[in-house]
Amino acid sequence: MNDVFLRINNMKGTINYHIGIEGMAAKFSVGVLANSEGTIISAIRSQPISLHTIPEDTLVMRLIKIVKTLLNEANLSTQIIPETSICIGLGGATFTYDREFNLKENIFKKAKLNFPKIICTGDAEITFVSCAQKRHGSIVISHLGSTVLVVNAENDTIRFTRFGGWGQIIGDEGSAYKMGLDVLKNISLSYDKKEPLSILWKEVDAWLSNPEQSNYAWKLGAICWNEIKKQYENNLTNNGKIDPRTLLFYFSNHYNNSSKHNANNGLELWRNITGGFVVPLMRAYDKDKIAKEIVEKAIGQLVWQHKEAFNVSQSKISDHLVLYGGVFNHNPKFTNLFKQKINKSYNHKFNFITKDSYEAMRPVCGALLLSLSNSETQRLRFPNEGVIKSVFKSQLNFPNILDKS
Repeated sequence: MNDVFLRINNMKGTINYHIGIEGMAAKFSVGVLANSEGTIISAIRSQPISLHTIPEDTLVMRLIKIVKTLLNEANLSTQIIPETSICIGLGGATFTYDREFNLKENIFKKAKLNFPKIICTGDAEITFVSCAQKRHGSIVISHLGSTVLVVNAENDTIRFTRFGGWGQIIGDEGSAYKMGLDVLKNISLSYDKKEPLSILWKEVDAWLSNPEQSNYAWKLGAICWNEIKKQYENNLTNNGKIDPRTLLFYFSNHYNNSSKHNANNGLELWRNITGGFVVPLMRAYDKDKIAKEIVEKAIGQLVWQHKEAFNVSQSKISDHLVLYGGVFNHNPKFTNLFKQKINKSYNHKFNFITKDSYEAMRPVCGALLLSLSNSETQRLRFPNEGVIKSVFKSQLNFPNILDKS
């Protein structure tokens, strides 16, 4: 095995440990710690982290907690930090300024985590490395945000060509958040047009009343929604009929500003709830014309971004296509519709890699592999086969934490 993947000499000595951190899920973040051979010795889940939607002080505290918990789980102390390399793949760390200055020079310094090597990259990069383990291919990510990458390896250096991933304020087309906004807008339009209550509205109401309780934002949203509905039902008896769709206006505009939610970062909670509207959207897909239009618009946007990414990269179409993120991971109908659309658009049959593919690992393992391959923030390197096999084998020892769902 090439010694560069085992020992990295630097001014502070030899790198004996490697940390990978994944910050892309709405519910949690994931961290792993491995030795220099790629054997994972501890793995944890912690509170979610993101570069732009989590307050800076909160992000710093959560990052410190991830590192310390990883070390504690391995019966190690912070004294090993001078001999540890760390790679973090974070939602929002899409562009150079955010990686080099905002995350590396700002967040890590405030956390006083003085690792001799810090590699900062985005969630799409670590996901491709963890799932595909190929030197060429592409990835489409759709969760609260969305982005597309085309991947080519030149010698041991990985070249990524990105399209999209601009963030929620500008608009991540094809993302759960954007679809959720489209759901809200179309229900609002149906009210203005005095149209009858749609199937999409009924599915949204049912989901808001009783969403998956393991999602903290959805749980809080349900409490707030049911309080509003109770007041609405009381008003029915006193003041006559009120169109229930108008409750969404109050809910949308006041939920993230209410004092009891501000301490929990109301904007991030609202973003998670809005992204959750993909659940009732897909339930309504076969029964509601507007729901179908919203889904097909999102799929079309993702396919368009994929084609534009290949155009910009000026590379040949590669068979390997990773599909990842909450929209793909938890909505098989959406995934199948996307597969049909992109195969037809290219007149090409892709080799799709999803979370259920045998070779796929959780994205945090991609961050670990990039650390083990002596990457740098501006030069990500592809790991060798021996390291990949070691990480793949050892990640199986943490099935609950490194579950791919």
